[in-house]
Amino acid sequence: MSSSPICRKKTKCTNEDLDIKLVSYKNWSIENNELLEMGVNMLPSSEINENNLKEITSEESLKKGIDELNKDLQTSSELRYRVKKFAQMKKSANDLFTKLSDEIILMIMHFLPRRSLFECAQVCQRWRRIVYDESLWIRIDLSGRTVRSDTMGYILSRNPLILRMAQVDVQTPLFKELTLTTTDLAAKVEFLDLSMAVISSKDLALLLSKCKKIRKLSLEHCTTDEDVCRSISNNINLETLNLSLCYELNDIGLKYIIENCTSLQDLNVQWTRLNESAISVICKSINYGIKNLNLSGCGKNINDELVEILLMRCENLIELDLSDCVQLTDLTINSLMKYVPKLSTLSLSRCYRITPALYSRVLKKPSLKVLNFFGVLHERQIQLLEMSSRVQINRFKFSTIARPTVGIRRTSIWGIRVRD
Repeated sequence: MSSSPICRKKTKCTNEDLDIKLVSYKNWSIENNELLEMGVNMLPSSEINENNLKEITSEESLKKGIDELNKDLQTSSELRYRVKKFAQMKKSANDLFTKLSDEIILMIMHFLPRRSLFECAQVCQRWRRIVYDESLWIRIDLSGRTVRSDTMGYILSRNPLILRMAQVDVQTPLFKELTLTTTDLAAKVEFLDLSMAVISSKDLALLLSKCKKIRKLSLEHCTTDEDVCRSISNNINLETLNLSLCYELNDIGLKYIIENCTSLQDLNVQWTRLNESAISVICKSINYGIKNLNLSGCGKNINDELVEILLMRCENLIELDLSDCVQLTDLTINSLMKYVPKLSTLSLSRCYRITPALYSRVLKKPSLKVLNFFGVLHERQIQLLEMSSRVQINRFKFSTIARPTVGIRRTSIWGIRVRD
């Protein structure tokens, strides 16, 4: 028996389909074969008449039949949904991992590498919520990678405390307004390493403006104009700052930093091509509690008078690097012997205007432990001085003041681990 147009349809019927079916029914000719297909033969013979046929093919009767069919289809879909739900429940009943608490799963995820955590975040909503817990993102290492636009927004939203981005290539723009509201972002980063990062000064200033809790910061070989220095100055708890080999650093920018960052203990501005005005700001305004200071490479822009002012103000200095400051004379030696009673490490390499014979006097300073003066004396003279002194001579060729990494270690910054 052939099926009618209504029975062949498997989805929900619409009014347009109903109109088509009504037209087709009205065009039927009432013949025996067609009546048999419509099931008229199931009626008692006494009830088969012209009125019955009109009632069967009426518009109201067809609508009623369609409603019943749609109801059956809906019931069928609900049944399939219940079967699928039951299968999922049966499967989860055998999955013991789902019975663990969020705290236990979080503890397990602490042992996974970062790449595995990203994959776990795609499993389900529960795992995604656990993966994005702040305790899993305390330290992040992106060194040597390319940071695409807006990636920094999602990284900072994880609230890391230790962030290493040495030698990264940061694409501009840093934040996309369509995907991140930058005005509401307040990063909790305390240790930030951007040494030799390829980043525009505009993006760098924007990034640092979101970080106001930094304690240790390295911007070696970056462009640090006045806007960047103003953003740095927002970190009033800043203790360590590495600005070696930076560009566009001037007296105005340094003044922002020195006046606001009163807790600064380690400062490195070596080979930043500072002019005399900028060096004067450091020597005359640096906070009294500074302990480690690197002013090497200032050339002719620093003199004995500025060094004396610096040493008189900063009596807590432990390590001082004045290498390649060719204008310094024997007066600087006198100031070093008179002030800074806690000075432990001193570097005066290639300071050719200082009389070499005076270095033997510096070696007698009670607090001094290391003296570096490369390029001044011959090897034989250095050996004679070492034999008659307890101070180590020419131990370090390069300064480590405020620098995040020392030696071959690349998995930590300032002695803090950045990789799991």
